[in-house]
Amino acid sequence: MHDHLSAPWFDACLTRAAGRRFGRATLAVQWVATDGAEHRPSHQRFDDGHLVEWGAGWLPDAPVALVQRVDDARRAALGLLRGNAAVARTVLRRPDGSGPLPPSDLCALAPFGGMPVIPGASITAQHVLVDGPFGTVTFVEGFVDGRRTSWDLGRDPEADVTLVRRYGCAMERRAGLRSNVASFEGGRVGGPWTMVMMLAGLTDGPEYRAASSLEPTTASLLAGLSEVMADESYRELQVELRACTRR
Repeated sequence: MHDHLSAPWFDACLTRAAGRRFGRATLAVQWVATDGAEHRPSHQRFDDGHLVEWGAGWLPDAPVALVQRVDDARRAALGLLRGNAAVARTVLRRPDGSGPLPPSDLCALAPFGGMPVIPGASITAQHVLVDGPFGTVTFVEGFVDGRRTSWDLGRDPEADVTLVRRYGCAMERRAGLRSNVASFEGGRVGGPWTMVMMLAGLTDGPEYRAASSLEPTTASLLAGLSEVMADESYRELQVELRACTRR
């Protein structure tokens, strides 16, 4: 048994990952575990889906760092912290520790302002993002008279429309790397067509797009991380690591 983030633990991770492929993404990921006073950086490098590096320290080329509390970082690494709980406990910061960046977590949007008033354009949308870094994430977005008024993790069984997308596709859409239609590749839309079209009109507006935008490098990182961590082989690796990680 090894302590999480110790040198023997990293060695065990790489040994168990040898010869496996987790998707086909090539990326470098900066993680930071913190107790508020001390920061413990670690990083991963994947080359065409192969985990080629996992160790302590900072990456010089990482666009963002994913920051978690120490115990949350351990549980997330082992696949024990997932879904909305993981998203709520993971913050995006710059590699130098400054931030948090807008959006502060892995799927929230920045504060909104300036959306035009459109009387009667009121709708509640249920978003479901599948195959994310920590599994499926759900959140509910509300609009009243054309303006976005709420955003909450979770589900609303009375939502007017439901939008199911792959997490990576949704992030690429926010960076302008995919069209709105292309972002639903492998997904689906449910609800009355009039409500779907109303939502499309609201979310395609320049004010909404500005508040929901992501830097392309950040979006590509999150999409690649989703591909890696949603892979069944990676989930199997996480289960195996539980047996060699001290609680």
